[in-house]
Amino acid sequence: MATDQKTSPMQYDTETLDSPIENELPTYRAISTRAIFSLVFGALSVFVVAHPFFYATAILAVVVGIAANRAIRNHPDMLTGQGLANVGIALGLISGLGCGTYTVVQNRIRTRLGESIAHKYEAVLKSNSLADMLF
Repeated sequence: MATDQKTSPMQYDTETLDSPIENELPTYRAISTRAIFSLVFGALSVFVVAHPFFYATAILAVVVGIAANRAIRNHPDMLTGQGLANVGIALGLISGLGCGTYTVVQNRIRTRLGESIAHKYEAVLKSNSLADMLF
C-alpha cells in the first residue's frame, strides 16, 4: 500500500509570524479617560437643539478631545483612544457649529421678515385708509 507524501500534517510557515513566540500578547495600552469624556460630551452636545446649556458640552467635547489627542500623542506606549477623541471632537463641532449657524440664520430671517411687515404697516398707517388699517 502506497502512501501519499503530499498529505502530511499541516506545517506552519514560521517566516510569516511576527513574533518568535506564538502566544505572545501585545502590550496593554489603556484607553484615555479624556477620550471617553470627549465622546460622552460629544454625544450630549447633540441635544443643543433642545437647550442652550448643551453648547457647553459641545465646547467641552472639543477641548477635552484635543487634550486627549495630545496625551495620546505624548504617551503612545501607554494610552490609546484617539478614534474616540476624534469622534467626540467631530460631534461637538458639528452639533455646536450647526445649531449656532441655524440659530443665527433663523434670527436674521425673522428680523428681515419683521422689518418688512413693519414697513408695510407704516405705509398703511400713513395712507389713512381705515379699510386698509383694519385689514
